[in-house]
Amino acid sequence: MTDDLTVFALCEVATARAQLAFATLAADLIALLPHAEVEHVGATAVPGCLSKGDLDVLVRVARPQFDASASVLDGALRRSKRNASTAEYSEYDAAIADIAASVQLVVAGSELDDRFRRLKAILLADPVALAGYNELKMRCDGGSVSAYRQAKAALIDALLATAAPCDVTRCQTLKPGIYE
Repeated sequence: MTDDLTVFALCEVATARAQLAFATLAADLIALLPHAEVEHVGATAVPGCLSKGDLDVLVRVARPQFDASASVLDGALRRSKRNASTAEYSEYDAAIADIAASVQLVVAGSELDDRFRRLKAILLADPVALAGYNELKMRCDGGSVSAYRQAKAALIDALLATAAPCDVTRCQTLKPGIYE
């Protein structure tokens, strides 16, 4: 198994293409899971964030709907081999035009739901955190994906450790629909 090199860029065209791809994929996901909340997360959801140009989509469902939602997505998408599925999380691979997309199905209010949403909120609100995230990406540019993922996880853990926790009631509340 090879460990591909990472390549990051700040490209308005790539970000705009990812946003269009999000609109298309989100509409498809809501058609499949009308009870879900679909949110654009990841680097292309944060203005000024360096990106590989891929798309990250968070699909939040209530705990009682998770297994049925995973079954629906199993019929429409391919399960990712990057991360193991759990009782609260499944990752899927998709492609919209030539843009790679990762669809993260989570139980609303779960630890991973909180992690994805709080990281996006931190990067949108804190220019110092965004600069640190971009600096890590520049430092890892051209290096191995596994080394980048390890460094990224450590930085995200540090950012989340200093941020306020999610209000449990708010985090478990679902508002079905599409959110940029």
